[in-house]
Amino acid sequence: QCTLAGMVSPLTQKNAANGIKRICYACAKELEKRPDIVRHLIRTLEGAIETGLQSESRQEIIEGIMRIISRVRDPVLHLNLLTSLLNPGIIRLKEKVYSGNMGSLDEPSIVVINNELISIHTTVRFIEGSKKSEIDNGSASKLFQEIWPIVAAVSSNQGMMQRSEILSTVYSFISAMIVSIPQLTLSHIGNILSASIAQFEQTLSPCCVDCVTKAVEIFSNNKESSELFSQLLCGYTNRVFIAVKHGEQIEPEVVENFFDMLTRYLLFCPALLFRSVAFPTVLEIASYFITIQEAAPARKVLNFLENILKKTHPVAPGQAPRLNFTAQIDAVVENHGANLVQQIIMGLDSASPSVHQSRLQNIYTEMRKHYRVPVEGWTMNALSNLPNVNSTVSEFLSSQ
Repeated sequence: QCTLAGMVSPLTQKNAANGIKRICYACAKELEKRPDIVRHLIRTLEGAIETGLQSESRQEIIEGIMRIISRVRDPVLHLNLLTSLLNPGIIRLKEKVYSGNMGSLDEPSIVVINNELISIHTTVRFIEGSKKSEIDNGSASKLFQEIWPIVAAVSSNQGMMQRSEILSTVYSFISAMIVSIPQLTLSHIGNILSASIAQFEQTLSPCCVDCVTKAVEIFSNNKESSELFSQLLCGYTNRVFIAVKHGEQIEPEVVENFFDMLTRYLLFCPALLFRSVAFPTVLEIASYFITIQEAAPARKVLNFLENILKKTHPVAPGQAPRLNFTAQIDAVVENHGANLVQQIIMGLDSASPSVHQSRLQNIYTEMRKHYRVPVEGWTMNALSNLPNVNSTVSEFLSSQ
């Protein structure tokens, strides 16, 4: 009660919200048996929202409440509490989105839309696996199905999506739905992800790529979705290649997420990657970013190339058979291997971290193992173009 009293005043709301979250986490086992207290928390939250509760504090309280709700085993009570938490925000969201003037919303209205989407996103993130089947098959599905048209209306409004905070919130919400409630997402995801290509073309936003990455992992084994994921691979790859070709600034997070996405294709639907018309361009992009200096994206690039080369390995005795993509990889390496080798040597000659140096050496060694004769020629040509390579690199190349 003392902590809840702190929600009355804007001066104490931030600390009170953090305290509520901590109590909910610490006492979730006991509080799941007290739905009256959970309902009181929800009413307190709504009252604080009316007095201007900050979004960060609001999310802390929702996290705490969802920690309790996710433990409730009674499906009827679970749905009742979840509806009590979500419905007020859905109503506020509908009022703004369906107001008839989405193209000219004022700043307060945009803030409301963003805050409500963030709150629903937070709620979805805390739906635990044990509850997914109940939500997929039960009455709660209607609750979440009601949200999708609202999100679609926001995501199709170019004026709204030009605002980085709305763009990030929309795609973060979609990512959370993909991971937490995939069965309620599959029927809606096609149009939204197809539209994400245009959003990425305009913004080069990392949240778009991250959303596709989640979708590849969850849905790419669905045969009906193969055309969608082929389209996404080509669209995103083409945009990154254009940015590279024209010297556009690409944020390191975009590079990191892009190669994370490619690695998901490699792991979950390799045929879509290797048989795609975009695969040669993918290798060109990977060659270009070998020399990136930021550690996180560099790791993703190198990890992707290492995994590509592993696909050229023959199946060892006793291992399960797998699809063989050696022909596709060989054809692309034949056409783009010279540039890749030169970029590897440039990476070895740069001041990149030592762990990346060793991984570049491993990639070069693997390439030489599988493509010895052409790699020798490509190495000689690269060294003729890079006459000032340091002695350590020269010694490594000579030792192969």
